[in-house]
Amino acid sequence: MSKLGRKRSQKKARLVRLGQREIETLGLRQRFWSDLYHRCMTVSWPVFFGSAASLFVALNAVFGFLYSLGHEPIANAAQNGPLAYFYFSIETLATVGYGDMHPQTNYGHLIATIVDPEFQVASDIRLLPCYGHSPGMLLVEISGGSKGIIAGGDPLHHPLQVLDPNVNTGFCEKPDEAAASRHAFLARCADEGWAIAPTHFLVPRVTKVRRVADGFDLMQ
Repeated sequence: MSKLGRKRSQKKARLVRLGQREIETLGLRQRFWSDLYHRCMTVSWPVFFGSAASLFVALNAVFGFLYSLGHEPIANAAQNGPLAYFYFSIETLATVGYGDMHPQTNYGHLIATIVDPEFQVASDIRLLPCYGHSPGMLLVEISGGSKGIIAGGDPLHHPLQVLDPNVNTGFCEKPDEAAASRHAFLARCADEGWAIAPTHFLVPRVTKVRRVADGFDLMQ
């Protein structure tokens, strides 16, 4: 016991800053990866945004490199140089639609679908597939409390599409699939009580939906 006590007394205390408070700690040294959430909450804003930006660039650089290993996996990309694959990776990750560039080989489609469409970002945040408007379109499910919110932009551009989910816009690349995904999205929110955050709507920004006749309606 005396040896154990001497070992503990020889450990150097560390000073931990939490906001305006300074706490002296004595014990096991915390590893970098042991609590990333805590580190994100305690670092300065410049460090947080700098780290997030670096991770974003690095992730897309890796996928851009993987695309470049194939033989013209992306249409209209090879003639624009290596950076085209990097930009294509950003467009895919952001689900903004491919435009002139899109996967045209099995290898290109394989790399584009590596990310799990229902990826668990955090304990209360999950990605949900909602394909049709554009390849790789995802919704963001934020749970907590009484259900939660499902946020998404492109599945809903106008409140009319809530009343009739079969109404598409001219930007929907696969109209039938877009309508089916929109209906499934609204049906789940109406039946399970999820709120929706349609980012393309001027108002409302956050609301719930209910079933009416052959479609749905906003609950003001």
